[in-house]
Amino acid sequence: IAGGKTQTGDHYGVAPNTTLVHGKVLDSSGSGSFADILTAMEWTLTHESDVDVLSLSLGTDGYESAFIQPVENLRSAGVVVVAAVGNHGPQSSSSPGNVYGSLSVGASTPDGAIAEFSSGENIVTNRSWNRTVPDSWPDSYTVPDVAAPGVDINSAAPGGEYRQATGTSMATPHV
Repeated sequence: IAGGKTQTGDHYGVAPNTTLVHGKVLDSSGSGSFADILTAMEWTLTHESDVDVLSLSLGTDGYESAFIQPVENLRSAGVVVVAAVGNHGPQSSSSPGNVYGSLSVGASTPDGAIAEFSSGENIVTNRSWNRTVPDSWPDSYTVPDVAAPGVDINSAAPGGEYRQATGTSMATPHV
């Protein structure tokens, strides 16, 4: 979606001249541990290349405070954390997409409307996060920050194949 190209070298991603650095976090079924995700976020800071953007098409329901410090660390290092906000509809969100320092992404339809499944909410900081946030956070904020194409998106699949998929995880690499 971001920087794809065909076997003949033809580019088709939205950022064809980008250099991608991959860190495997989830297994082929989409499962992974919370520790694996946090380790991958920290790996981004120590990786030998200069990473400008970390794209996270994953998340956990609710407000997971363990994501706050890794997002803050990445931002301090100049890395933009772009994260899917979830697929549970209005008045919901998932972490790390709902962490204030993330650039949170919702999904839009081909005609530009917000997809019915796309999550989003107005977050009252202290109530939602139980006062576990940095002092620099506002009293409230809204997620997602942006929406991008997320319905019937052509994406790479295992085995060198392609498939159509839907969700904020498809929208995130567009951003």
